[in-house]
Amino acid sequence: LLLGISEVIPPTVNCESVFFIQNEGQISGQATVYKDLPEFVEKLNRLPHFTSVTLHVLNQREGEKMELLNFKIIFELKKL
Repeated sequence: LLLGISEVIPPTVNCESVFFIQNEGQISGQATVYKDLPEFVEKLNRLPHFTSVTLHVLNQREGEKMELLNFKIIFELKKL
């Protein structure tokens, strides 16, 4: 599962935490480019273990010379 995430994560996205509880999971982090987040969600939805992947942008804050978007991606795990 972690390998799948690492293969599709865009370079503008910094993943701060990933956790799984039973058949659900969450990815939290920051992004510098908003348009990469929906693309990341689409790619996760195409992975064999993920379903119902949704994006939640929590807030936007100023970083060093750029704006950072705090996000949370919530998903369900498919039973294979």
